[in-house]
Amino acid sequence: MIAVLSAFPGELAALRRNLHFPAEHRLLCGSAEVICSVGRLSRSGEAVGAGEKTVEKEEEVVACCTGIGKLNAYLVTEAVVRRFRPSRIIFIGIAGAVSSKLRINDIVVSREIIQYDTEIWCRSMGWSKLPGPSAGIQSTDSMFAGTILRDADLMRDEGALNGNIFYGTTGTADKFMSPEIYPDYEALFSDKQVLSVDMEGFAAAAAASGAGVSFSQVRIISDDAEGRKPLNFRIFIAGASKLLAGLAARFAAADGSTE
Repeated sequence: MIAVLSAFPGELAALRRNLHFPAEHRLLCGSAEVICSVGRLSRSGEAVGAGEKTVEKEEEVVACCTGIGKLNAYLVTEAVVRRFRPSRIIFIGIAGAVSSKLRINDIVVSREIIQYDTEIWCRSMGWSKLPGPSAGIQSTDSMFAGTILRDADLMRDEGALNGNIFYGTTGTADKFMSPEIYPDYEALFSDKQVLSVDMEGFAAAAAASGAGVSFSQVRIISDDAEGRKPLNFRIFIAGASKLLAGLAARFAAADGSTE
């Protein structure tokens, strides 16, 4: 079984529609209840008809929304691992660009995830780092990264990809990145060559890493480095969700090796 996680339902909607014979499971996470969908996902990403047999190309999947922010992401990822015992986890969703190279609809595959709010705070205190994995968590199994980088042209030919694919460092913080909140972010982002930022990735990766589960993350850029956003977010997220579901299917088809 693999786990596919996202922060909010819109990001996960297309994948949930593609699950074969989905069943809902209620997962207690502290005082909150999270609904997980468990079913089988065709490795082509397409829903399988009710009259068709389950075949080897399907993968058992648990799909779940963590909620926004590091604490939610950590707790729900930990609970999913404890309940369902997935062999691999992928976090899918949208992100904001910090690199001027990235445009809206570009895809970022995380090679390393840093907790940039903590790192900025450490620098302001004159500390090199906090104890624990604050220096960064290696992410994304190499088989999956290689698959989507290799398939970029094919995905464009199929009309599934409107942007470019980048593979590198991404950052996580509990608040939206802005100079007012994180005045020293530019130096850190330059040193670490950070491509994009989100609010869940590092925490989910830390929960997976602590349980010894392989973790990957792939995000679609929704805001560029200049602050430009899609003209119609509802249309954008529908298209992003469909592309993310296809990327999750490619993840299911990859064997899950790590470097």
